[in-house]
Amino acid sequence: MSASYGANGHLIGSGVAEKLGVPFVDAVIPAKVGERLGVSAATADVERQGSSRWARFLDSTVYFADVGVSSRPEEMYDVVALASQRRSATEEVIRQAASDGGAVIYGRGAALVLRDHPGVLRVRLDGPVDRRIAVISRTEGVDEVEAARLRVETDRAREQYVRRYYGVDPREGRLYHVVLDSTVLAASSCVAMIVAAATAMARLREETTASATGQPPD
Repeated sequence: MSASYGANGHLIGSGVAEKLGVPFVDAVIPAKVGERLGVSAATADVERQGSSRWARFLDSTVYFADVGVSSRPEEMYDVVALASQRRSATEEVIRQAASDGGAVIYGRGAALVLRDHPGVLRVRLDGPVDRRIAVISRTEGVDEVEAARLRVETDRAREQYVRRYYGVDPREGRLYHVVLDSTVLAASSCVAMIVAAATAMARLREETTASATGQPPD
């Protein structure tokens, strides 16, 4: 599941997970990545650092590494290595979650990491900027000026990460099976539609497998 900030992604994602009886995988991702790399969860979180000074420096070093520029300061090697390790570890955690009996995996490019994984339903939640700012203001308890600032910084961080490593805009509808305006639709309605789509996809996969093997579906 991918969501722009203010699109009620966490609320809807956790609701879908509860209905399907599977884990909601969000904050656990940086925690597990941090364990693998021996760093804090905050440092390990690939998605929520995009607007910090450290992250901008990190992005620039990754860019230089990608284009093969060799005349950069020696100390940049460690930073580039951490960026690569952080991305790889994040992808490993996402793939493991998808293989361990299923999960609702929120953000961090999971839709791209799992684009070839069988049976994965890719969902995008979005909505007009003004509606999302209103949601942020209400849920975070801040005024609309601060909500607008948070919206810009958080969306930028999420989008930059996906663009940098996967070469696409996470807002593109073609990347997903289901795209919902979750600022207009009630969260409960979004949950119900996503659960229905996931159930239909699982059923179709069972029928396809049964047809191929000659065995009736469960």
